[in-house]
Amino acid sequence: MIFFCTALTLWGQDALNPKGSAGIGLFFSNDFNSSVECRTGGGPGVGPGGGALPGNLASGGFYAYGDFIYAEIICGMFFGGGKGPMFFLGADLGIYGKYPFVISEKLCAFPLLGFEFAPVLYANYNGRAFVDFFASVYERHVSWKQFWFNTGAGLDMRLNGTFLLRFEALYGLRLKTGSVNYLIDRSQLTVNNGLGHGLTLRVALGI
Repeated sequence: MIFFCTALTLWGQDALNPKGSAGIGLFFSNDFNSSVECRTGGGPGVGPGGGALPGNLASGGFYAYGDFIYAEIICGMFFGGGKGPMFFLGADLGIYGKYPFVISEKLCAFPLLGFEFAPVLYANYNGRAFVDFFASVYERHVSWKQFWFNTGAGLDMRLNGTFLLRFEALYGLRLKTGSVNYLIDRSQLTVNNGLGHGLTLRVALGI
């Protein structure tokens, strides 16, 4: 009976061949380990009492994807901030491996494993651009280039013969950036030096 059910399932998946798609959508993400705070009161742009970047940075944005059955490529833009006068804007590029499991004519699930490059293009804290602040205080041009390794799963729900809805949920680890290492060694800032980690949720309309 187990053999028969397994064979029937595999036959059904083979009969319903997975297809590629492309689309656009929105996403939300959170970095749970990104805090930076002053150890000794201040400097320009921070204030006499010191200051801190929040440890929980939330962002959202829009993206486009291309699905090639066993691989997915994404590109997009994100913006966000945290608990404080913080704003940032960046880009997002990613590539994932995937394996589709066809459930029915309208549903297809797939695990995901991949890598994302998410450079912060502009950041402002307390009314002052990060680049200006760190260049004047630490004589260093900081660069917040984020490298993420993500894993998760997705689900395609076909609406009709043309359109589908794609849902994805991912959990990832973020490597430390070169600027974080510099700030740990030479600045008056306390920086989380562990791996970052966070969640990403995406929803898209595809064809």
